[in-house]
Amino acid sequence: MKKVFIVFTFTCFLIGCAVQSISYYTPLAGKGVIASGGDSCHPPWASYRFDIAEGIYGVVDSHPSHDSLNLSLSFFLKPGTTLQISNPELVIESPELPHPMKATTSEFRLIIYGRKEGEKGHAENFKVTDILKGGHNTGLPEPYAIDNFRSVAKLSGVRPHFFKLFIPKLIANRKSIQIEPIDFKLTEETWVSGFCA
Repeated sequence: MKKVFIVFTFTCFLIGCAVQSISYYTPLAGKGVIASGGDSCHPPWASYRFDIAEGIYGVVDSHPSHDSLNLSLSFFLKPGTTLQISNPELVIESPELPHPMKATTSEFRLIIYGRKEGEKGHAENFKVTDILKGGHNTGLPEPYAIDNFRSVAKLSGVRPHFFKLFIPKLIANRKSIQIEPIDFKLTEETWVSGFCA
């Protein structure tokens, strides 16, 4: 075993890899969980995809930093669809917290791709409570024609091993939708990164 470790260490030295501790939250729902064990260029990660309405779905993921919990919330809209979040606050519950805590989401950011060679894409921001409309990237092949509105939220001073996430009520295509709470568990792994061209 010691010999194998020495060979592994020497190989890492030659190719320039590094051993790192990676922490992220894994969704505990069976259906909808998207995960990757990572490779030499990309660390392991996990996220949760949930259907909202015809032509609309969401993706949420979370990872801790030294003293905070970070959330990323994305809504994917096909052309002709609309979505509005009723409240900009995500709610976190955990047995490790004295009471439910709220994290305010940032503005939504959407990448609009260039339509022809030499035309640069750009980003547009939308208020959290704006009515988001799909169709900004109409005319492009999928998946680029599906608009990705992304927002982030942060809870400082907490790093629970388990938490339940409550997403506010959504108005999708003018219909009220309540997403079921999502459970997350802290996952800690050792990641070996290598040389990436």
